[in-house]
Amino acid sequence: MDKEEDGHFTYQQKYYRKNKYEYCRKTLNEYSFAAIEKMKRTGVEKLEQYMIKYPWETEAERYTRRVLSRKNITRSNGCYDDCCSAAMVAYLYSVYRCAFMGYDHVEFYVKKMINIYIVCAIHVYHSVQMLCRENGFRQIEMDNKIWNGKI
Repeated sequence: MDKEEDGHFTYQQKYYRKNKYEYCRKTLNEYSFAAIEKMKRTGVEKLEQYMIKYPWETEAERYTRRVLSRKNITRSNGCYDDCCSAAMVAYLYSVYRCAFMGYDHVEFYVKKMINIYIVCAIHVYHSVQMLCRENGFRQIEMDNKIWNGKI
């Protein structure tokens, strides 16, 4: 029996489904940066070591490309840049968090958070598309080089 047919969602599942866009948007734009700033103010001692030991270019960037490839998000896809930005925020948040808490399993935490943030970016992107479609707006992307001037 499917959960949707059964109607036995927990309160958390119902709340998430109802507020998915807002939750994802806040995670990407507010919570992460606020947490990073808070950790910066405390003066994380291990941060420089972690940034050198786990640079973005080695593992995290390759993992991001793999995740995007598995989700069929290519460079030509509208949400590709949003997902890459979200992955970078996830990386920064994860390294700060691991340095702040003294975690040793940084790679695993970074990968987990990259997955979560990419899913959030996809949800936000699709919510914006739905909002435009429902209200008869045309979605304009800032990176789009071809624009015919019609809105």
